[in-house]
Amino acid sequence: MLNLLMPAFSGVGAGQTAIVSCPMGNKYHSLQLIYAGVTLAQLKEIRILINGSIFQRFTGTEREFMNLFDGMEASDGILVIPFERYNLHERMGMEETAFSTGVMNPETGAIINSLEIQIDIDVGALAPVLSLYAEQSQSETYGAGTLMYIDNRTYAVASAGEFTISDAPRGNMKNISCNRIYFVPSAGTVDSLEIQTNLYKVFERTSALNTRAQKNGVRNPVSTMFVYDTTESGKGGDLMNLLKLTDHRYIVKCSAINQLKMITENFGILSM
Repeated sequence: MLNLLMPAFSGVGAGQTAIVSCPMGNKYHSLQLIYAGVTLAQLKEIRILINGSIFQRFTGTEREFMNLFDGMEASDGILVIPFERYNLHERMGMEETAFSTGVMNPETGAIINSLEIQIDIDVGALAPVLSLYAEQSQSETYGAGTLMYIDNRTYAVASAGEFTISDAPRGNMKNISCNRIYFVPSAGTVDSLEIQTNLYKVFERTSALNTRAQKNGVRNPVSTMFVYDTTESGKGGDLMNLLKLTDHRYIVKCSAINQLKMITENFGILSM
């Protein structure tokens, strides 16, 4: 495994967008963002772009609590941005979503030609300094491989009680199956989650049950969010199918009016 310093960011400054283009040719397992003179909360949005299109997006704070849920250490000046899954029993399952660059898929012709990191820095940052390292290995010969797309959207929950989400990403080459979903309320708590597929219940848990199951598995639940995690037991192959569904919805029970953030991790493939 290689751990290499990436090129320098451009545009590093308060109120600006820092940008770096990563070299092609290797397989990317994770990034390590070294930051100083700026807080995690002041990393307002981090966008990972593949071939010029957004692949993953989250704030610095969101990436931190996602890492804490996986059992990683708090960032303290080094924020890990993992591409492969963390803390599974099978190494192959963990590395499945690390992706190869500069190698064409022999069947589809798809190839990752560019990987760009964009970071919006808050205007109140004191004196931001950023650098980036990447954990890499040799690219595979069959193309990019499986990609973990991260979608980030917010819903206005107008009252306490059940709130239904039916427009989450699904059913295309970027959203073939679901690995994990984070529900993060701006106020109150998420007290339960029900998932329905084609009008059948496929998941139903209270927050207490969910927390106990994940603690008994391989996760470290964070009190400010409810996470649906297909890998909570340490097994990587129990994904939720998102293809060819006539109806698919999440029924979230909230304790208060809030802006509900929904962050999805879905398996997909690179399309032309």
